[in-house]
Amino acid sequence: MRKVKKVAAGLVSDGADVIALRCDVSERGHVDAAVVATIEKFGRIDILVDAAMTQRLVSFEMSTEQDLDDAYRSSVLGTCNLMAACFPHLKESAGKVINFGSAAGTGGEPWMATYAAAEETVRSLSKVVAAEWASTTSVEY
Repeated sequence: MRKVKKVAAGLVSDGADVIALRCDVSERGHVDAAVVATIEKFGRIDILVDAAMTQRLVSFEMSTEQDLDDAYRSSVLGTCNLMAACFPHLKESAGKVINFGSAAGTGGEPWMATYAAAEETVRSLSKVVAAEWASTTSVEY
């Protein structure tokens, strides 16, 4: 959190209006609290930019259930939690969602099996949600 506060302080000194928050995106309660703090500070949410991820370089043969769980919780569950918590506010502001993925899955990068699996899930999730939300907000993938 020290690094986040240091970056936030630098941005403030450059004239930006920011808040530094601790948020485990895999925990819906953390995400909800971050959204509440954001609304309290700025009054609205116009965009969600999601680049949450956990990556450990390991061959598929050596990967563990924990590696897959970590990748899933950070990427997939984190993305779901962020989109669900922000959606009512994005709908109100006609906001946008930008979910960052990785070419690890589409490119078949070695030693990234669990990470690539999670990132491809985020890509698919983004496409489905974009179709569902098309009439109320914009989701880019």
